[in-house]
Amino acid sequence: MAHHTMKLNPTSFDKIAAGTKTIELRLWDKKRQQFSAGDTVTFTRLPDKTQSLTRTIVKIVHAPTFQELLQKVNPLDCGYQPQDLDGIESGHHGIYDIYTPEDEKKYGVVGICLNHE
Repeated sequence: MAHHTMKLNPTSFDKIAAGTKTIELRLWDKKRQQFSAGDTVTFTRLPDKTQSLTRTIVKIVHAPTFQELLQKVNPLDCGYQPQDLDGIESGHHGIYDIYTPEDEKKYGVVGICLNHE
């Protein structure tokens, strides 16, 4: 089993800490391709990086696009709110504020399913 580190924006960090977000969405880039079920991830809270928490990867869900990934997993487990669900279904899920469609196409995407601790 391997150990990994990732940085999170304050909202995502707080939701994982509270147990209301159990799936982290990312590109299936070179770094994430090293992840496997059973590995641990230490998340560091941006911007000051003074808080961290560690979770175990339960499983990894792959998809070509974020839209397709959000059809395979429960968006509420990804940190979305019930009022966001209509936007998610129409493709407006805010992920392109972080990633570009070009990177999505290049790498594909992954849902990193975490334990609740």
